[in-house]
Amino acid sequence: MKKYQFAIIGAGAAGIAAATQLISSSPDSTVVLIERDSRPGGILLQCIHTGFGLQYFKDELTGPEYAEAAFNKLQSAKNNNIEFLFNTTVVAVEENKNLVCSDLRGQFKIGCEKLIIATGSREIPFGALGIPSNRPAGIFGAGEAQLLINRHAMQPGRTGVILGAGDIGLIMARRLVYEGMQVAAVIELKNEPGGVKRNVQTCIDDLGIELLTSSTIVRVHGSNRVEGVTVARVDTDRQPLFSKTRFIACDFLLSAVGLMPEIQLARDAGANAFNGHLLLDENGRSTLPWLYACGNAARIFQIVDDVSLSSEKVSKHIGGELKL
Repeated sequence: MKKYQFAIIGAGAAGIAAATQLISSSPDSTVVLIERDSRPGGILLQCIHTGFGLQYFKDELTGPEYAEAAFNKLQSAKNNNIEFLFNTTVVAVEENKNLVCSDLRGQFKIGCEKLIIATGSREIPFGALGIPSNRPAGIFGAGEAQLLINRHAMQPGRTGVILGAGDIGLIMARRLVYEGMQVAAVIELKNEPGGVKRNVQTCIDDLGIELLTSSTIVRVHGSNRVEGVTVARVDTDRQPLFSKTRFIACDFLLSAVGLMPEIQLARDAGANAFNGHLLLDENGRSTLPWLYACGNAARIFQIVDDVSLSSEKVSKHIGGELKL
């Protein structure tokens, strides 16, 4: 079993930045960067819109361009002590710091002295919202639909409704229109969109999409396939007003209600968590002294530039500890 000083799970913006800083601070350290996809970038690979990199690279980039620039930065700092494992999934983290990995050849183990969790986040599932439905086909997470459209050239349907007016919901509304689909409405529980004003203007107002604030979906209709949703206004406590409802026809629904850190591997290893977040100190160290988290695995960031910067900070602290 091969052993490394550092193992990093996830080669998105956080993992790449953490690896870059580690080998810059501690060039003699052995590092392995593990990624389940066939190439680095993580969620950035499906974010083909611009707006990334203004702080970190001082340039406006698309998601794939940001991923490429970040990996090029890592490559330029690369030494012979870093190894990449792509198409590899970590299925378990054992208490003895061994990682159980799986690739096309089967399962194997690697060991490490310190582990950095850079697994990013996952969407809050629609099923967690408690909205009545017969579980018809055609309900997608917004990120899931983005993956289908941007990386696999597949359309989720013809006419959609989006639940959630944060940035991802707004951006997906524009993307659906650009790909020839219709957006019947964007539904937001709060009294104003959660996304930035620029996205509200370019993704909703400029395209004439109906935005229903202080509203929520109270039922999804359809047995085999989504046929429509019932939308209700909400009161000041954000409780549905069933006397103020309307039916909106659609054949698919995108849920964009938020993200949560992907921390199951760390929790299974014994790291403590509260309310869906790992308990971390200011340097990203968990309650296990050898396990760290960075990027969206530590907390949800609004922009990817901050993911990279915060991940560098975690690795800089680890590198400083090695020199003590």
